[in-house]
Amino acid sequence: MIINYYITNAPTQAITAYTTAMKQFGIAFLPDVAGFYTGLAVWPTGVAKEFGTQNQDTLISDYTATLASDPAVVGYYVGDEPVVTRQPETFHQYGLIKGSDPSGFNLAVLNRSLDLPFWKDTLDILGVDAYPIAYPSGNDLAEVADRTRAAYQAAHGSRPVWTVIQVLSARTWNLRGRLSNNCTT
Repeated sequence: MIINYYITNAPTQAITAYTTAMKQFGIAFLPDVAGFYTGLAVWPTGVAKEFGTQNQDTLISDYTATLASDPAVVGYYVGDEPVVTRQPETFHQYGLIKGSDPSGFNLAVLNRSLDLPFWKDTLDILGVDAYPIAYPSGNDLAEVADRTRAAYQAAHGSRPVWTVIQVLSARTWNLRGRLSNNCTT
């Protein structure tokens, strides 16, 4: 499966072409819908224009209904390390996604263990970010197991847990918080 942040604002026709091209490699797609909230700087203006709406509920419903027929779209990425205050609107979005694409799942990747219990009924899959390899030495490799266990316990074993193991050096980030061109992750 792949999440591609760079095509979030692409027309659905381009998404279909993208998933068709990936089919030969056996890759499924999770569209990033984390910005489908009115007022966010990352609001997908192109997609909103395609569907002729500025209403976030209509947009997510129409978008997921359109992609539901694409067998390579298996679910939706609803958040990358979201703050817990996003949980209520993400839960609302969950209902809209399920209404339009009942077989699609939703995933968010969380990075604050104390927030995990608040998300367990909002996500089909709890994702956790662990950054165990950041320095040449002295890394806390147990962090991977600790975060995975915390997510499993927070959901009381009721949801799958996917662990994203980040391998980023503090040196790979430039001053603007973006990956530098020489990052080899």
